[in-house]
Amino acid sequence: MLDDCASAVFWECHDGEEALYRHLRSLNTVKIPREKVDIPADGTEAPHEPDDGYETVVFRHADANVMAQILPALYAANFARVIGRARTILFSPDAQWSELHPEPFVASRRDVPAVVRTTPLILDKATVDRIEDQRRKAVVRENRLFVSRHLPPELKSMRLEDIDGFVEDGLAGAAAFSIREKAAVQRWSYMSVVTRGAINRDDKVRRFMTSETFGASPDGKTKQLMDAFIHGLRKNA
Repeated sequence: MLDDCASAVFWECHDGEEALYRHLRSLNTVKIPREKVDIPADGTEAPHEPDDGYETVVFRHADANVMAQILPALYAANFARVIGRARTILFSPDAQWSELHPEPFVASRRDVPAVVRTTPLILDKATVDRIEDQRRKAVVRENRLFVSRHLPPELKSMRLEDIDGFVEDGLAGAAAFSIREKAAVQRWSYMSVVTRGAINRDDKVRRFMTSETFGASPDGKTKQLMDAFIHGLRKNA
């Protein structure tokens, strides 16, 4: 049934299929502060509405990765609004979202007030900030997993905290040089860890990445740097 789906969300509702269907339809959109419109539940804007300081965006409550971002950040009242008449929500997100929770996420109505609200789901700035922080940590974890698989033997004992710090430096460096593609960001994260952050502050690297004479895009230049970097490691091995 789920062969083509990387992750799924299962809802248990003893009130029946129709009641659950109506509840889920009421969750199809969520309102977030307008200044945070670039951090919606899934990045998709709903039709425009009068400006009340909030923006309505689509809430992909059937996506386990989205739920892993949203649910841990909610206050009790908003959590109760999401779970509604359902008894349980069960889902297993991708690795970067589940590292801190290796077992499937299980959310239960037993943990929230019994009153079921039907008002629109509205996330305040503090909640959206927590979601944004979860997303940032997930990006760091995803890139760290990539880097850890490819570290040279002499760096295998590097502390996890140090790897994460250099990955964060690398993500900031990648953003500064307009590196966009996932593979290119992973390459830059790797070079940031292996150089202990030095690549992000190297003047020669900065000139190469910002020069228009080399022709390649920032992503292409990152691959060129990585190729030269790996060649140098092998030469000095």
